[in-house]
Amino acid sequence: MPVHARKLAPGLLALALLGSTVLAAEPVNILSNGGFEDGLTGWTAQAGQTLVSDASECHSGKACLTGEVTKPTQALTLVGKIRVKAGNRYTFETWARATGGTKLVLWVVQPGAKNRQMVNAFEKVASRWKRYTAPLSVQGDGLLELHVVAPSSHAAPVGQIWIDDLAVYETKMPAVASVTEGQEGFND
Repeated sequence: MPVHARKLAPGLLALALLGSTVLAAEPVNILSNGGFEDGLTGWTAQAGQTLVSDASECHSGKACLTGEVTKPTQALTLVGKIRVKAGNRYTFETWARATGGTKLVLWVVQPGAKNRQMVNAFEKVASRWKRYTAPLSVQGDGLLELHVVAPSSHAAPVGQIWIDDLAVYETKMPAVASVTEGQEGFND
């Protein structure tokens, strides 16, 4: 067998084994107005959270959101909703900065559920803009509520926080393909 054929053979074998398997799609941001350029459109902000329209205060663009807690065990929550599909992968992302090392917490309410679940608590948010990310587990199709607690002084210092450029990246996953095509003895 010629040298070039021997180098090509493993790739052809892999392609044959994959058959019609499709790779996952590129992630797409499905969250609208995560940079607050359209004000609070698509969001419900709690009293105490305000828009900042000074580009020098924002991570990008001309707007961001800020909130401040001045006593222990206080929190301000921003709520948004996105349509999700079970089986796809989701990643939450935001840029944030804070004073006093206060924290940022992400909760979700799954489609059809009533109670929220904590996704991640980002402790001691940096004083300079920093990106914070967390994978989201989706348990069904429908509307997923995002509860972005910004800031929180529950088991954290009081302080002010700025958030900007929120995103939820969806990666559509391919259909699961059987590797045995009706053969017995292999549990896939």
